[in-house]
Amino acid sequence: MDKEILIITKDIKQKYSDEATEKIHKLFDVLKQHKDKNDSCEIIKTQQQLIIELVQLNQLQIEIIDLTEEINN
Repeated sequence: MDKEILIITKDIKQKYSDEATEKIHKLFDVLKQHKDKNDSCEIIKTQQQLIIELVQLNQLQIEIIDLTEEINN
């Protein structure tokens, strides 16, 4: 793949990664609110959302690392 395309792709994925990180921080805030209210149903829903977001963020970060390695080679 063309190096310029790799760099652009990496930058886009990094932007999505940054947005996902912000979303995760907000979900942790929501989780704390539900814990303060002792709302077990909403705690479980929020935890499920957090797991999904964390897995997606992890995948994005792996892709970014792979792209970075490819760019540097």
